[in-house]
Amino acid sequence: MLRKYDFHVHTSRFSPCARSSPEGMCTRAMEIGLTGIALTEHDTWWPRQDFRERRKKFPGLTILDGVEISCLEGHFLVFVPDSDARFKIGIASILELRGLVDSHKGILIWAHPFYMSIVGCLFS
Repeated sequence: MLRKYDFHVHTSRFSPCARSSPEGMCTRAMEIGLTGIALTEHDTWWPRQDFRERRKKFPGLTILDGVEISCLEGHFLVFVPDSDARFKIGIASILELRGLVDSHKGILIWAHPFYMSIVGCLFS
């Protein structure tokens, strides 16, 4: 069976660039046939209790806990396997973030690989 996920989802609850409520985003994800989503708000981890409530409210949708962290070099999606391993947001560089994510056995994904920010591309 084909499984479809969106690993880069923001909601209006914590990300000013988003227009959809958490409930609206989860409902829409199910309507379009997604298996799951990752809530990756800008520089904000979801409060654990609120996150658990989302999972209970939408049992047919896999909801992963993540965060989009802003660094000097751009924005990066972070996922850690242990929900207690959440760390303080405020990383200054990708090198610092990479070390922190590695120490928690997490995953780091460049959120906007083709977006050129004022600090330039990582490959310039």
